[in-house]
Amino acid sequence: MKKNLPYNDNQFHENSPDQYPKIEYPYSRSKEDVWEALSKEMNAGKEPEKKVRRMNPYRLAAAAVIIVLLATTAFLRFYSQTVNAPAGQHVLALLPDSSTVNLNAGSSITYHPYWWKIARTVKLNGEGFFEVQKGSRFDVVSKYGEVTVLGTSFNIYARGDDYKVTCFTGKVRVESIVTRENIILHPDQHAYLEKNGNLKVVQHYDVKQSNAWMHDMFIFTGTPIKLVFQEIERQYNVQIKVKSNLDYTYSGNFTRNMPVIEVLQYVCEPFGLTFVKQSKNVYQIEQSH
Repeated sequence: MKKNLPYNDNQFHENSPDQYPKIEYPYSRSKEDVWEALSKEMNAGKEPEKKVRRMNPYRLAAAAVIIVLLATTAFLRFYSQTVNAPAGQHVLALLPDSSTVNLNAGSSITYHPYWWKIARTVKLNGEGFFEVQKGSRFDVVSKYGEVTVLGTSFNIYARGDDYKVTCFTGKVRVESIVTRENIILHPDQHAYLEKNGNLKVVQHYDVKQSNAWMHDMFIFTGTPIKLVFQEIERQYNVQIKVKSNLDYTYSGNFTRNMPVIEVLQYVCEPFGLTFVKQSKNVYQIEQSH
């Protein structure tokens, strides 16, 4: 059994720190440097605490409303409607403000119905006769030209590189997209785009030539024969093949109630051309020998 030794206070006095040899530690770093180094080692490998910020519910609701409004505005602005007049047909398009566009065969318009009260803008490809209700600015945009009106009636032909505008009533502002030249047309005036992109005005124009197609009549004056054949294709929904490059100009007219074979005879005979019916809707034009 272990015995308890009596407590002797002199033991501690006899072994005072002064009796031990002094040991020098060659350490030149300060306490602050040591503590900083230890702190870095302790924190090494620990992922930084992520602060979770809770968004104010009112701000969240406001952000949601803004997103919905932006999406709705974008839909109203960019949603478009297209009206097509296929080959062999004329189509009457009614716009949101009761303005009308009579589309020739092989033509189309595109517009934004839900944005109409803010901007009355129509994109035209082909030919159309416009009757515009009075109101805010009305724009018709095509590949090479732009027409701006307030309330009037006019005809636009925009096919390929050809661009022509005829004013029937009111005033029409025509601008060349190529040169940015613009002119004002009055009734019985006609403008067309030249090869260099400049606008040429014809005074005292016979406007009946421009909208004769609305009455199923087609009038040509010095028109390249290939354009005449293209018009026949559109009006009768047929295909016309030409073997050689025909460099003829045609002046004449025909009505759409005539059979397509009769129309081809009228056009081909003055130039010594013949045609062969290859199938139901396909005709081959040939140069007679």
